[in-house]
Amino acid sequence: MQRLLGKEEVEALLPHRSPILLIDSVWDYVPGKSILVSKWLGEKDPVFEGHFPGFPIMPGVLLLEAGAQSAALLLQLDRHDSLDNLRGSHEKLGVLGTAKVRFLKPVFPKTELWIQGEVEWFKGDTMSLKVEAGSNSTLFMTGSLIVTSVDRNKLIKHTEEQHEAVSAAV
Repeated sequence: MQRLLGKEEVEALLPHRSPILLIDSVWDYVPGKSILVSKWLGEKDPVFEGHFPGFPIMPGVLLLEAGAQSAALLLQLDRHDSLDNLRGSHEKLGVLGTAKVRFLKPVFPKTELWIQGEVEWFKGDTMSLKVEAGSNSTLFMTGSLIVTSVDRNKLIKHTEEQHEAVSAAV
């Protein structure tokens, strides 16, 4: 299988950066239908720091975040008419709405993590993505994520208004 996009192209599409960027490569993409991404988790990868000393495993919430990033990447790729001119519209931010997730096995260092996402449904800027995270024949996580696009400027304005209201009440 040949890689479609590397880390540089992924960074052009997503607002995340290390250590929170959990996708290195895109291997398969079918517009509006599916995506296959990967992340190499070396021994020194920051996802293992402090979780747990002497027995490092990837936190389940970061597996969930990797699934959400694959959904955001699928949404971003769907906004482009080709893979040749990739620039993310960081004005919009993929936000996790709900999740039905099962964590099946721990993820250890020296793992090539693969995340397969298949669209279950689309409605406007919202979609449900069935995700599976695994490596070789081992399945680590399965579930469905519901994600939507949110205008970042409106989100920032709303957050500032909430902060002002709380400050005024104190």
